[in-house]
Amino acid sequence: MKKAIIALFTLAITISTYAQEAFKIKVEKDKVINFEMLLKTDIEGSQDIMMDMSMLMSVKPIEVSDDTIILETKYSKIKMDVNAGIMMASYDSSQEPEDEITKMLASQIQPLLDATLILTMDPYGNIQNIEAPNVPNGLFDESNLKGITLGFPSKEITIGESWETSSETQLGINITITNTLTEKTAEGFKIEIKGNLYNQDGKVIGSQSGFYIIDPITKLTKLSETTTHIEVEGQKISSSVELKQIK
Repeated sequence: MKKAIIALFTLAITISTYAQEAFKIKVEKDKVINFEMLLKTDIEGSQDIMMDMSMLMSVKPIEVSDDTIILETKYSKIKMDVNAGIMMASYDSSQEPEDEITKMLASQIQPLLDATLILTMDPYGNIQNIEAPNVPNGLFDESNLKGITLGFPSKEITIGESWETSSETQLGINITITNTLTEKTAEGFKIEIKGNLYNQDGKVIGSQSGFYIIDPITKLTKLSETTTHIEVEGQKISSSVELKQIK
């Protein structure tokens, strides 16, 4: 009986310790992780626009410590299809531009392909800073890069538990999201998200929902699918983002 009690106590301590550390980021220095992002955007307004984008990017941890994790990120390929009614355009960074429109798109997107982005986070995946040197404002959307990590509280998270995260976009829109750990699957931890977007006056102008599958080892995003709806200045914007790790 005494041995059984000691064994159960040891097991409880082990499970508790694992749970406390289950959602800490665990990456190896210089080990590259590749992602593919698919982004679809529909804009309804005075000029309807539909845009599909796909991007390949690599993420390399260049500093890993107990307090800070720094990731070096580079985009290796960007494809884009734009339908703006009277104007349609396609762009593929792996191909030479053939007309004036694709040449214009290539010149605008090239700074992002040339840039090395630096992302700094705490051990629980909460983004502290993003550096995007020589990338013009409006070309780079920080929220897309932030999707590689969801950001976790520095305490035990159990199935069914929720926590809240808040952020501000480059356009001054505030986003408040409720994250709920729903289950542990063969792929990893599934977390469902749901929240609202607010303007600078605190008025709700949109919503966001979706899910993340968190890699059971690195605790980075293995797969995510999110949908955002927002209305700004008479324009209704709907976007869906899929992010997934690739080999």
